[in-house]
Amino acid sequence: MPVCATGPLFDGLVPARSVFNHSVNYRSVVVFGTATLVDGAEKRDALHALTEQLAPGRWEEARQPTDKELKATWILSLPLDEASA
Repeated sequence: MPVCATGPLFDGLVPARSVFNHSVNYRSVVVFGTATLVDGAEKRDALHALTEQLAPGRWEEARQPTDKELKATWILSLPLDEASA
């Protein structure tokens, strides 16, 4: 399926004298491509990699996903046909 995915990276809060005027520094990316569904062992490997990126060592410490949880979760592969950052 053709998709457009976006994502921000929050760099920091920019406080102002008034809380109404606070701002943030951020970077963002927009990616266009054709997504395909990842399944089976590749799906578990992708979840493992994501978990380790967010919290190193957590995959081995935590309960492993159940078959029901894996079935309810989609992982998409998205080659970068076009991107802007």
